[in-house]
Amino acid sequence: MADRYKDIGNILGNFIHGFRQGIIITDKNGLVTWVNKSIQTTTGYSFDEFIGKTPGEVLQGKETNPLTVEEIRKGLRKGELVEVEILNYDKFGNKMWLDLQIFPVVNDENEITDFISIQHDISKLKEKNEKLESFNHIVSHNLINQVNNIHSLTRILSKYVTEGQKKYLTLLNISSNKLLETVSGLKSLLTIEKEGIDLQLELIPIKDFILKVTEGVLIGNSSVSITVDDESLGESDAILTNAAYLESIVHNLLTNAIKYRHPDRAIKIVVKVQKIVNQIVIRVIDNGLGIDMEKAGDHIFKIFQTFHDNQDSVGVGLYLSKKQAEELGGDLSVESQVGEGSVFSLTLPFQES
Repeated sequence: MADRYKDIGNILGNFIHGFRQGIIITDKNGLVTWVNKSIQTTTGYSFDEFIGKTPGEVLQGKETNPLTVEEIRKGLRKGELVEVEILNYDKFGNKMWLDLQIFPVVNDENEITDFISIQHDISKLKEKNEKLESFNHIVSHNLINQVNNIHSLTRILSKYVTEGQKKYLTLLNISSNKLLETVSGLKSLLTIEKEGIDLQLELIPIKDFILKVTEGVLIGNSSVSITVDDESLGESDAILTNAAYLESIVHNLLTNAIKYRHPDRAIKIVVKVQKIVNQIVIRVIDNGLGIDMEKAGDHIFKIFQTFHDNQDSVGVGLYLSKKQAEELGGDLSVESQVGEGSVFSLTLPFQES
């Protein structure tokens, strides 16, 4: 019988990428019958110290969440696949965050005979996320609050300074606005970089959505011409995506087209939306300054990169948009020519209903 469990474990081990995941096999009562070398190395417990006990008896400790333990127990009782993150401990009392999957094994009569547990140590990832959360808190509360305080002070001071001094307050406002944009961008990036982000997806009627975003951009920009070309779409065509991210990307591309206008001509922007096989492609085409692609190279979507002398630019927007596009399962690319304008293409997966 022991050889059977060893054979099962070794076969599994050969299919686990990198041989770094831990494998525990238990009988139908949850008692350990076999563990692989990775579990022994990671936890410090020997093979014999596991055998005949439940994994929880060996690995769980005072801060292991009892709700997670109960979730595991319920899944095992029902014979269902269990997927959880759990805090366990090694032999020396060190905390270990594990991504845990438990699979029931059934015989020909559909009776459970064993459970196979595959676990991956995510302690470093958890530590990284905690640091990101801490920094996100600092950005959200401390830095943004201080920038808002600067805005309030400049408004108050403007009542008491001379006309000649007001230009310095204007410059201070410009600088603080750029700082606020940078900090807000960093906050958004921290949210994206945090592993395991759970994007809420919804079906969005793409034609109406694009029109609403463009109408919002046109408010206060009466001299701007934006044409939407969506003839290839049906009225009912909808895309399963995150509305906030999609709006952020399209809005940023449109406002960039306005920000980097050509000084010698009126601003004309075309938003072309097409279905191409199993993708939706949204192109924002402008007649602005354009970008020297040879000079920009691979840096165009990197953070804090700017390619024009524009005091409103801090080099966060395109980096953020690229990240958001990738989180949506798509991509963002650009074609541009100096003096002629740019074409930014957002490609997103699309499934015919």
